[in-house]
Amino acid sequence: MLFMIERNVSIPILFVLIVSMIAIFLIALLIHILNSRNKANKAYRELKKHHEWLEGTVLSIGEAIIATDEKGIVTFSNYEAQKLFSLSEKQFLNKNFDDLLDLLRDQDGKNRNITLDIVLNKGSKFEFEGLSIIVSKDGKEYYVSGSITPVWGEMGDIVGTVSAIKDITELKRNEKKIYNMEYFDSITGLPNKMLFIDRLNIALANARRNGTKLAVILLDLDNFKTINDTLGHAFGDRILMQIAEKIKELLREADTVARFGGDEFIILQPALKDITDITRVADRILENFRTPWILEGREYYITASMGIAVYPNDGQDEGTLVKNADIAMYRAKDKGKNNYELFMESMNRKIIDKLNLENALRHAIGKEEFVLYYQPQVDIASGEIISVEALIRWNRKGVGLVQPLEFIPIAEESGLIIPLGEWVLKNACRQNVNWINSGFKPLTMAVNLSAKQFQQRDLVEMIERILYDTGMEPTLLELEITESTAMQDIDFTVDVLRKLREKGIRISLDDFGTGYSSLNYLKILPLDTLKIDKSFIHDIASNTNEEAIAKSVIGIAHKMNLMVVAEGVETNEQLEFLKDHMCDKVQGYLLSKPLPSDQLEKILKKNNEQMF
Repeated sequence: MLFMIERNVSIPILFVLIVSMIAIFLIALLIHILNSRNKANKAYRELKKHHEWLEGTVLSIGEAIIATDEKGIVTFSNYEAQKLFSLSEKQFLNKNFDDLLDLLRDQDGKNRNITLDIVLNKGSKFEFEGLSIIVSKDGKEYYVSGSITPVWGEMGDIVGTVSAIKDITELKRNEKKIYNMEYFDSITGLPNKMLFIDRLNIALANARRNGTKLAVILLDLDNFKTINDTLGHAFGDRILMQIAEKIKELLREADTVARFGGDEFIILQPALKDITDITRVADRILENFRTPWILEGREYYITASMGIAVYPNDGQDEGTLVKNADIAMYRAKDKGKNNYELFMESMNRKIIDKLNLENALRHAIGKEEFVLYYQPQVDIASGEIISVEALIRWNRKGVGLVQPLEFIPIAEESGLIIPLGEWVLKNACRQNVNWINSGFKPLTMAVNLSAKQFQQRDLVEMIERILYDTGMEPTLLELEITESTAMQDIDFTVDVLRKLREKGIRISLDDFGTGYSSLNYLKILPLDTLKIDKSFIHDIASNTNEEAIAKSVIGIAHKMNLMVVAEGVETNEQLEFLKDHMCDKVQGYLLSKPLPSDQLEKILKKNNEQMF
């Protein structure tokens, strides 16, 4: 071969060929090296770019990220961590992470005792159980949840930890708001019906297990609706807040009071030893309700009626206990309110009868199954009938004539007194106009107004409309209100009475002496007549105390330019006493019992004759 080369190719050409081949190899190698370097630079740039992105992500993530070394010393923190713990980046570095974990508290305020040893020694991820609180240096509290994760090295050892902590304060607040909306009354802050029933069921389970008693007390405010109707619901809500606070003060720490709805409160008393534990609380509540409630410098008299049911005698489950407490509460109202009643099985029958009566009364109003009776009021000096009092009777189908004491309290409680009272006023005025048109001497028509009627917002307008429709002169109408009605809100009472008197309507204070009997209030009420209650007339001729009261009332009334009417006059001795002490008018069975209109007309025809 060498021979052939030597023979066919000259030496210079061979040299050039070899050099060219070496040059080509070197160029190829250089190109390869350059390409490799470019790829490495590109990879480095990409890696650097990725690292910068990763670091930026960690720094800006919405959770607090904290990294430590294998000893628990902080090596990294992002902005969220610095904000959460109120520390700068410099303050974070080289800080022992256990010191930060000491700030974690559970919902009871107790230290969680979390340390990095759990993660560093065992090598397992640790998650916060439930919600914890971090108290920061700026005084704020944060609700947080999170986890601590170990970081493993190439040799399989733990080289540090990474913690992710999330601020869930807003979420926690929203959950609390939702919980409060679901289980607490928005006005009083007390537990609502749902939470009360939950607590009652828990108490019942404990009572069954431990063989103890518990009581459910249902409390209903008497005539509270009048506050809302006259002063508005916002004002009524503020009174409810006062009442709620007062009831809470009177109970044991273990007891629960809840707002059951409207003007009803319900009390749970668990783990009772004796029935006197219950009645003692009920007595304490009644005693506190006897003092007036004061709001914006004004006094309000609000009483309460309560019904009590006791486990296990009065019910084995929450539904039965609440129902029976409700039955007992209505029994307390039937007995005059401002009282409490313990449940008895016999009450069930009475409640059913009461509901049937209310239903029948509702239908009776629509059918106008009522009649008016009239009792004369006689001028004591002349013996003439100068006025009559309109008294309602229910001509109940299949029963006969029902006296007002049997249905008026139910009408009051159910609100049926409003349409019923309007019917009485309209028909009494119409009857008076008919008598005048028939030639009888004009009489003053006295009509009773119940507490609920008096609190009607459109009361004055309603009376004006009836007077206009019937054609009766306002001066011939006398409206009777009781002391208790007048004293519920004295400012409102004065305002309404003044408006009525401006129309020419007369005002009479009925049952004087049986209510609050405040002479201070009496002097500011715009009145025309004072009615002495029949309880002070009964033994007036033989009882020195009643005699003194009657004489004092007559004297005070005359000094205030008020006319005095004595009701319930049944004997000549009573009549003579009232004559001697200058009482103005009398009414009672001695003179005439209440009569239907046609029978009274016979007496009115003799009205010019002296009756005694």
